[in-house]
Amino acid sequence: HMARAPLNVAVQLVQFLFFGVLLGLTYWRVPGLASGGTFDRVASLWFVVATLVLQPAQNAVAVFSRERALLRREVGHRLYSFGAYFLAKTITALPIQLAFILAFSGLVYAMVGFQAGAAQFACFYGILALVGITSDAVGQLAAALHREIVVGQILNGMVCLLLLMFTGFIQTKTPPYFEWLKESSYVAFAYAAIVKNEFAGLEAPAPGAAAAAAAAAKRLPPGSPYPDLPMVDGLELVPKNVSNGLSMGQDFGWLIGIAIAIRIATYFWINLAIKRHWL
Repeated sequence: HMARAPLNVAVQLVQFLFFGVLLGLTYWRVPGLASGGTFDRVASLWFVVATLVLQPAQNAVAVFSRERALLRREVGHRLYSFGAYFLAKTITALPIQLAFILAFSGLVYAMVGFQAGAAQFACFYGILALVGITSDAVGQLAAALHREIVVGQILNGMVCLLLLMFTGFIQTKTPPYFEWLKESSYVAFAYAAIVKNEFAGLEAPAPGAAAAAAAAAKRLPPGSPYPDLPMVDGLELVPKNVSNGLSMGQDFGWLIGIAIAIRIATYFWINLAIKRHWL
């Protein structure tokens, strides 16, 4: 399919580059934490994760909807098994997906000016790669729930919206009746991990320290040096609803586990749908 319709692959690459440049220009050289750049960093990271939720899922719905008829006919005629198709599709699509996500990650990371360091960028890219691969499976699953592509697009949009709403960024406190959704969402774990990756190791003035130092300076004799501001680790400035109390390694573990679970669920559902002639 990629060989016969190279334009589809090119369009997906353009999408990733477009959104990478758009986010980079929107948050160009975001200010440091000491200059009040906390919210911009948190917001830019949310939009980065949102892009890797929406784009792969949307593309997967469109691609699977085109492949559905051919897959149903050839598997039905026992030309190959669904397992062979699923494995082949995964192996051939994965390098391209990873390359697209790498191009997007590099653009955003350099233009926004996230924390410099190979280890930080590797974690940043690893988190986004897992989000993109998982979102691709979510799109395939949504497309396989009904024969009409419009239904798949609607279902995919609903799922992606739910995943993005409960990451801790949009609302300051997650309602108790939606807490289960946040605790089971791969997007919430990914967002928490990517925020930790960016804020860990950075220093910023303690909350309220600038105002306290300014008040103290007024009481000092003229010409006295400005009082030093007490500094805290950047993680202390992360909004409470974003931080889930887990380490980055634990976030990665949950993210990998959920990614595998969704991939397995997608495989079994599509296999069942083909056998029962639901597709």
